[in-house]
Amino acid sequence: MSANANTSIFSGKGPFSVCPGDYARFLDIIQGPYFKSAGYKNFTVKSMMVTNTKFTDRILDYARCVGTELLGWNYPRTGGWSIL
Repeated sequence: MSANANTSIFSGKGPFSVCPGDYARFLDIIQGPYFKSAGYKNFTVKSMMVTNTKFTDRILDYARCVGTELLGWNYPRTGGWSIL
């Protein structure tokens, strides 16, 4: 077995191997009884990941695919932490 056999496609800079897990928890929450109640019928709930470091290209691709909004050091390019 090679040294890279257990490497996740989400490994890289920062704690971003948690992005898929965070999205799964988000799905659990929005599919639960709290957000199915009548009080949230007209609400749109979105997933967002915020960090003070940089996102890897793989996380950018994953977030685009599942619809997670990102705010990082240089992302989005027009409004990341480095600009704020």
